[in-house]
Amino acid sequence: MKKRGKKEPIQRIEQIRRQKSESFISLYANDLQIESSPWDFRFLIGLITKAPSEEDKALTITTIAELRLSPQLAKRMFEVLGVQLQGYESSVGPIPGLRNS
Repeated sequence: MKKRGKKEPIQRIEQIRRQKSESFISLYANDLQIESSPWDFRFLIGLITKAPSEEDKALTITTIAELRLSPQLAKRMFEVLGVQLQGYESSVGPIPGLRNS
């Protein structure tokens, strides 16, 4: 039987340094589609680029980016977003729901 060694202590992180990559982009979205698999969550980020009209009843959404997250990071994002939304609504007021068509 193998003898187990002592576990190394986890080093404490004293500081987090964040920096933007040269390819950093900032996006605005007003549409989001979410897909999941056993391995990741996929967020298709879109922008409504054409509203329906009398002549053309279709809503046009242009996908501008895709973001894939591990299940662990997606869960953490869900938790943090919930806290942020509660704080926002406490300060600004309720966010109205979106209409499903």
